[in-house]
Amino acid sequence: MKSNRSVALAAWMMEHLTFGPANQSLTGDLLEEFQLGRSLLWFWGQVLATITIGSFRTAREFAMPVAFSAGWSMLYPAWRMIDTRHILDARPEHWHALAWPYSALLELGFGIVPAVTFVWLGFLVYLVLRADLFHVVYAFQLIRSLSTSLTALLLGTALLLNHFRDPQIDLHYIGRQDFYSAFHLFTISIPLALSLLAALLCTPPHTIRPGRRQRLGRRPFAKRVIRLIQTLCLTLSLSPLSAAQAPQTYAPASQQLAKWLAAFDGNDRETYYEFLEKNLPSRAEHFDREWEFRSRTGGFDLQKIEEDTPTKLTALLRERNSDQLARVVLEVDAAEPHRILKMDLNPVAPSHLSENDLIAGLRRHLDESADGGRFAGAVLVARDGKPIFAQAYGLADRERKIPNTLNTRFRIGSMNKMFTAVAVLQLAQAGKLKLDDPLGKYLIDYPNKELASKVTISELLDHTGGTGDIFGPEFDKHRLELRTHQDYVKLYGNRGLSFEPGSRWEYSNYGFVLLGNVIERVTGQSYYDYVREHVYQPAGMSSTGSQPEDQSVPDRSVGYTEMGASDWHSNVGSLPYRGTSAGGGYSTVRDLLAFANALRSDKLLDVHYTELLTTGRVDTPNGGRYAYGFFDRSPNGSRCVGHSGGSPGMNGDLEICQDARYIFVVLANMDPPAAQEIGGFIAGRLPAPGHD
Repeated sequence: MKSNRSVALAAWMMEHLTFGPANQSLTGDLLEEFQLGRSLLWFWGQVLATITIGSFRTAREFAMPVAFSAGWSMLYPAWRMIDTRHILDARPEHWHALAWPYSALLELGFGIVPAVTFVWLGFLVYLVLRADLFHVVYAFQLIRSLSTSLTALLLGTALLLNHFRDPQIDLHYIGRQDFYSAFHLFTISIPLALSLLAALLCTPPHTIRPGRRQRLGRRPFAKRVIRLIQTLCLTLSLSPLSAAQAPQTYAPASQQLAKWLAAFDGNDRETYYEFLEKNLPSRAEHFDREWEFRSRTGGFDLQKIEEDTPTKLTALLRERNSDQLARVVLEVDAAEPHRILKMDLNPVAPSHLSENDLIAGLRRHLDESADGGRFAGAVLVARDGKPIFAQAYGLADRERKIPNTLNTRFRIGSMNKMFTAVAVLQLAQAGKLKLDDPLGKYLIDYPNKELASKVTISELLDHTGGTGDIFGPEFDKHRLELRTHQDYVKLYGNRGLSFEPGSRWEYSNYGFVLLGNVIERVTGQSYYDYVREHVYQPAGMSSTGSQPEDQSVPDRSVGYTEMGASDWHSNVGSLPYRGTSAGGGYSTVRDLLAFANALRSDKLLDVHYTELLTTGRVDTPNGGRYAYGFFDRSPNGSRCVGHSGGSPGMNGDLEICQDARYIFVVLANMDPPAAQEIGGFIAGRLPAPGHD
């Protein structure tokens, strides 16, 4: 009897804690309480199992619960490891987050645990055939403890060491909707390892020999009931189907987040569109914008569950293309099929960096982006008007292997709107036009009289005029025929208003084309001559212009796009005849710094009109406010004014931040958001205002 109890005691020590997924519906203190309560339940279950095992006197009494539990228990560790490996194979970014040698620890676990488990399973079958059931229990508990402790120890060590390598890596392994903290893994592995040592020191009993029969004799009915209860307790305590290891059932909100991540992170546009159309139709209506956002982020990895109820979930996500975090709040319908009622996804402000740390981090980020094929272009960061970082990456012409330089002229898209707005306010400052005047005062022959009489110059400048856009089938059909600003009026001039002027904000390229017409009518010059003489030359911008695309321009890069094809190709098939007052010209990072410096030193406008130009007037849907040809935003508390531009094969961003203390320019000869992603990285990490 004493030896029987020693084996039971070893079994209890091995099973004191169990390895299983944390409950996603509990967070913080509640999660810790749940884990503590689960451990205590398991503890008392094993105490009862110990008493039960020690009370058995024959192998026959012991056979039924062991046979039932052993089959499940032996396969559980191998299944868990194989299933987890399948998760990581499907989500390779989890491996990417673990650097050598830490990933090797997990590889070791995935290789050893199933192999050792099945070896012992064969030994278990051998023991069962011999009916040496106490040896069966010993082997079963030994391998279960070994595989569980090894799994937890390897995984916990990998997470902990990798966290020390990069503190931004969270101490959680995440797969599907399971997550394991390093602390939880070590609380599992250490006691199990100690119990394994204790078990190895115990000698399996030989009191019941193979083939030997023992008789129980007659017993009272009460003792038979007690034996039945003891058998039931033993079966439940040994089986992984007990409450402590029951498979998790995830709430509808968690399930929908997992499905959204799978669709969003994939490379299949159709799959993601079908998911949105079925579960979130409001986003499907703007699918091109959704897919552009997916391209910019590279997808998301789940970092942490902050709140999880059946119908609402809050979680932290991390962009795959950067270290930017975002918080998602997801609400779903309580009724089947649990459609998504609301989904908010907002960036989490990164930490402000010192100037030296900002430049070092930017350099690393640019190297990674360039090496990963996500950026080719030039970047310049200035403090108090003087460059503190300037570097070019990638190729200006891939066929001829010409590299980008700081003198490369990049197409800048809508960034031309800043020059147009400066030109209009110069005319207002000179008293040659009034911002409150209607468009028709200057374009007296404009075809649509209602639009001409209602829309003011101010409303054209801040995109509240309701004049609509120019891009679409008509533009594609006539893009090479549209050679002057008046050609655009001939094509679109009969079109009516999209909404009542001044009632809301809607980005309008056509509105800025009309401003180019106004400049030409008021000055008697072409738009191109006026901005060259009154904006570019005073600012010292010698490499900026809008020459036609069929003319050779020294150092002008080739734009490369993936839009409309599966590989990178020249964007020449989507370019207009030449840039306009709405966008499409070219410039360099140095010229754009010169423009920003001229603006901050009041060379282009006086103080009053410079303030009017750059102070936000109307809220925009994506945050921030729009002024006159400038966005006015405050990323992470640092006020920045400027403008971006983007279209197939071109992307750029100029931001003047903290009252011009910091200025940065990013230009790329790639699809958006190549430059804007870099610009966002810089803006969010600038030194805090008032600190170096």
